[in-house]
Amino acid sequence: KAINEGIPKEVQFKTKNLNIWTDSSMAWLNDETWMKCSGVVPDLTGKLCYGGLDLAATEDTNAFTLIFPKQEGLETRCSLHYFWLPEEVLNKKTEAGDYAQWARDGFIKTTEGDVMDHRFITKDISDTLTKYQVKAIAFDRYLAYHGVVQELMDEGAPMVQFGQGYKDMSPPTKEMGKIVKSGELRHGGNPVMRWMVGNVVITMNPAEDIKMDKSKVQNKIDGPVSMVMALGMEMAKPDIEDGGSIYDSGEVIL
Repeated sequence: KAINEGIPKEVQFKTKNLNIWTDSSMAWLNDETWMKCSGVVPDLTGKLCYGGLDLAATEDTNAFTLIFPKQEGLETRCSLHYFWLPEEVLNKKTEAGDYAQWARDGFIKTTEGDVMDHRFITKDISDTLTKYQVKAIAFDRYLAYHGVVQELMDEGAPMVQFGQGYKDMSPPTKEMGKIVKSGELRHGGNPVMRWMVGNVVITMNPAEDIKMDKSKVQNKIDGPVSMVMALGMEMAKPDIEDGGSIYDSGEVIL
């Protein structure tokens, strides 16, 4: 049960059954578990999906994930992952990830210079809106005035503010762990996402809520964060389909 139900149950088992002290921050999904879901992603054109956008400062990685729930013609959840980085910043990267190779292989898109061109990201995301049925795109509410967010809003994209605390992040983070461990996902084996999932550290509060902790890791986790946000949108879909009234306050309620 501890293995299958995720970190809260694992911590509870270790502390209460084995009397083993655990830190408040813990590694999350191992590579073998993640890669068991790396099957080929089918053609998703026209399929319904939900997005999560994790924007960085002008000189760092930006990540966007689309989650496609089970639906007609799709037997399991699927995910697509997008990453952007300024070219000069990519060349200076000293982290463990093989940024240069990923860029050559097309898994990271770059723009000239040392500052990210917001228009580049906006166009790529706008293209997904014409290819898929994107019902909502979550973004960090503290980045409401970020150039990408403003440009997408101006184009009519379904942008939704999403908190980064335990309240909003815990349910979809637990859901992500659940679907990966059960094999109910196809992500195609994107190498950038694979590396970032391996970097994730989870923290848990006394109420057993969990979230990814950026302050606990040296390497990047933007991709997994964007995926959790997309799952948060999928979990809120009844409210979205009822007309989005819960978003009037600017926050997602899960």
